[in-house]
Amino acid sequence: MNLLFTHLDRLDSQVILKRLTDRSVTLSAEDIILEGYFSQEVIAALSRAFPPPLSFKVEMDNPEILRAYSAFEWQPSMLLYCGVSLLPFQTIQELVEFDNAWQYMRLLATTEVGSILKPLLAVKAKGLVAIDRQQVEFILPMHRIDFLKAWIDQLQLEEITVNWLSGSTGTLNEEVLKSVGSVDQDRLPNLRNWVEQTSEQEDLDFERLFNRAMIALT
Repeated sequence: MNLLFTHLDRLDSQVILKRLTDRSVTLSAEDIILEGYFSQEVIAALSRAFPPPLSFKVEMDNPEILRAYSAFEWQPSMLLYCGVSLLPFQTIQELVEFDNAWQYMRLLATTEVGSILKPLLAVKAKGLVAIDRQQVEFILPMHRIDFLKAWIDQLQLEEITVNWLSGSTGTLNEEVLKSVGSVDQDRLPNLRNWVEQTSEQEDLDFERLFNRAMIALT
């Protein structure tokens, strides 16, 4: 916590810090909310020092672009994207060789595939991306804020490719690339086994699956 305040003390702009303890509206026992303007330098410093937050928001000019990176578009009360990957959904389908979006969600939520594909996911298996006008909220993000912010900036310019994600384009620095990691090739046989085993399973209960993530929207 001292490290957090050290970084916040260096900001020129105002920051509001709130502590939430009401478990009915929090994702953890003691949520802390930071509101304000944060420079890229501060975001990088916080990303380096702390694990990914439970949720964070960024501005995006064309949030509908995220549709191509999602398995489902869900609208219980607002626009939510489920099964959001770092690569376009079509690319993920070609890499993993699953049949359809339902099977992909089952793989993420009920098998070890979510762990195997961690370097290719934007949010955790039971996480969401919520859209409110031009504001994008990552709920249960898989990676550091600075990386996901760079990802958002890049996909507004062009489609995300394996080359960009691997760092071969030179856009991402080594520290960020290391934090993202890469798919463990030794676990690929396990991935293929799970794909075969989930091909005929029933659909998922979205309300139950995303119950924890939905708390962040209340």
